[in-house]
Amino acid sequence: GRVPGTTMKRLREKLRSRANELCGEVAVHELAVIVAETLDSLEASDLQQSMLQREAAEREKDAAQLERDQIVRAAEIEAKRQKAEQTVATQERRAARLIV
Repeated sequence: GRVPGTTMKRLREKLRSRANELCGEVAVHELAVIVAETLDSLEASDLQQSMLQREAAEREKDAAQLERDQIVRAAEIEAKRQKAEQTVATQERRAARLIV
C-alpha cells in the first residue's frame, strides 16, 4: 500500500541530499578533468616552447658557424690573391730582366 507521509518526506530528503552529493561529485570530477586538460596543454606548450628555443639556439649556432666558415674562406681567398699578385710581380721582374 500507501507509504506514510513522514516516510515519504524522509525519502524525499534522502533523495535530495543524495542528488546534491552526486551533483557535487560530478562537478568535482568535471573540474578535475578540466584541470588535467589544462595541465596537459600547459605541459605541451612548455615542451613546444623549449623545442622552439632549442631550434633557435641551433640556428644561431649554425649561423655563427657559417659566419666563421665565410671568414676563413675570405681569408683563404685573400691569401691566394696575394700569392697570385706576388707571382705576377715576380714574373714581371723576370720579364723585365729578359728584356734588358
